[in-house]
Amino acid sequence: MVEGLKTGKMERIVGFHGTSEAAASEILKTSFRKSAGDAEWLGDGVYFFTEGRSDSPYNQAAEWAIASAYDKHARGLRYDKYYVLETRIEVDEEHFLDLTVAEGIELLNYFAGRFREKISQTGKRLRYADGLLINMIRKHGNLSIDVAKGNFYIKFKKERIFKINLRTANCTILSVYDPEKCCKFTSVKKRGIVV
Repeated sequence: MVEGLKTGKMERIVGFHGTSEAAASEILKTSFRKSAGDAEWLGDGVYFFTEGRSDSPYNQAAEWAIASAYDKHARGLRYDKYYVLETRIEVDEEHFLDLTVAEGIELLNYFAGRFREKISQTGKRLRYADGLLINMIRKHGNLSIDVAKGNFYIKFKKERIFKINLRTANCTILSVYDPEKCCKFTSVKKRGIVV
């Protein structure tokens, strides 16, 4: 076991996922599809808003779905109806990387030092290396992480329109790396029209 991760107890977390009506329908029939890439906030995984920096993560999931509906290249909407899905997530503490507490941040910093050379050798010019580093930890760090949690600043519709960019975290998100294993129950929390 790597110091910094707890053992023995099961973490039960409620997460909210905002997406299009079509994607929600597919998720409810089959399963979630992971976002992939080293530029993702917490690496490859399915993303959820959860309690932490905001007391209304389901509203943030709705705001995310609304903001994501707009295609800036086509200057139009990709979809006009959105859903917010509520999911019960279970993960053993031993496989939960919590970057909202000191122990989790210390663990991330430890691996940042350990993989410093490997990160620079990738040649990737990322604005932030969190996702790249967590993907490396999962692949090469001898550490089994099923869920990671962190506080981030995310641009929703208003922030995108007015080009507001802050460093202060406005939400807490989860990345679930194996939804088949950790996502226990998903239901529709909210439906809406993109405006």
